[in-house]
Amino acid sequence: MNKIHSDKISSRYLRPISIVLLLGILATAPLFAQSTDDAIAAYESADFDRALELFGAITADESFGRDALMTAFRYLGRIYVARQMEEEALEAIRSGTTCLLEISAGVQGYAPHLERTGLRLVLAENFNDVDEARLREGVFEYQESRLEEGLERSANLIEKWHGAAEGRVSCFMAPHAPE
Repeated sequence: MNKIHSDKISSRYLRPISIVLLLGILATAPLFAQSTDDAIAAYESADFDRALELFGAITADESFGRDALMTAFRYLGRIYVARQMEEEALEAIRSGTTCLLEISAGVQGYAPHLERTGLRLVLAENFNDVDEARLREGVFEYQESRLEEGLERSANLIEKWHGAAEGRVSCFMAPHAPE
């Protein structure tokens, strides 16, 4: 196999790979897409050990580009949260808990992990209508766009998850300190 080096193929975006010349056709396959796809598939199937291994390899390889690294770090954080939730759920089950109430901003992002625990779930998207930038300045000011975004996130959560998992999941709205 011949190795071809080209200024057009940046090692920042592609792993150094052997390029195969077959019938005069240059065949290249960036491992970025295949590796991140495999890692994401492992994560989505809750094979967190495999996903951790694959994403860890991506972060350790300097030849992967920024997009691959950002994807890997984002999923490594999700793996940590998912594993932590599973451990906490198992501990809750061991202590006799059968139902979990989770009120949080962004709950829909980790609802699949909670659902996989087997616990009954009551989920709510926490939202408010205060301008947080102004609040840090000491000014309490209403921000309609935040209210609308929160209502939309809450409605999306309810639409997707209420009654899911054979009825084990129920949802409600959780506005916090409305104006």
